[in-house]
Formats: sequence, C-alpha cells, structure tokens
Amino acid sequence: MAASWVSSVLLGYGLFGHCVVLLITYNIHFHFLFYVLWLLCGGLSTLRMVGALLSRTVGQTPRLLLCGTLSVLHMLFLFYLHFAYHKILEGRERRGSDRERSGYTYPLY
Repeated sequence: MAASWVSSVLLGYGLFGHCVVLLITYNIHFHFLFYVLWLLCGGLSTLRMVGALLSRTVGQTPRLLLCGTLSVLHMLFLFYLHFAYHKILEGRERRGSDRERSGYTYPLY
C-alpha cells in the first residue's frame, strides 16, 4: 500500500514540467521556445517518472513496455495540450472577425 502511494506521488510530480512549459509558452509565444522547453523540461520530468517506475517494476520486458509507453504518452500529451490551445485561439479569432463583419453582438460567456 505504501509503495503504490509513493509511486503515485512521484508520478504526480512528473506533470510539474508540463505546467512550467505551458506557463512560459503561454506568456512568451515562440514555437522554437516551446520545442526547447518541451525537450528540456518535459524530457526531464519524463525521465524522473521513468526512473521512479524502473526501480519498482519487476521483469525486464514489462519494465521496457511500461516505461516506453509512459514516456511516449507523457511527451505527446504536452504536445497535444500546446496545439489544442492554438486551435481554441484560432476559433476565437475567427469568431471575433465574424462578429465584427456581421454587426451582430453575440452574448459573452
């Protein structure tokens, strides 16, 4: 019971790198900066999670499958969050230009 609790805490801290990358690239919007931080902060937090699971997983094949899958999903999740945010912004900008063109005032919510 205690070992699973410790693993959960370590895996939760692995998302801290995602928060740092998203916070910085939200305020300073350069794609090159995102890619650098994605590899640096996202990669380091992924390595931290993989290191925590390597020491707790029994068997070489399950260890390889678990850590490989986790690292790919962890890095792609940050990539997805960044570009999903771009889609939301593009939709807002398009809706704003439609609003100005039509003269109709849409409710704000």
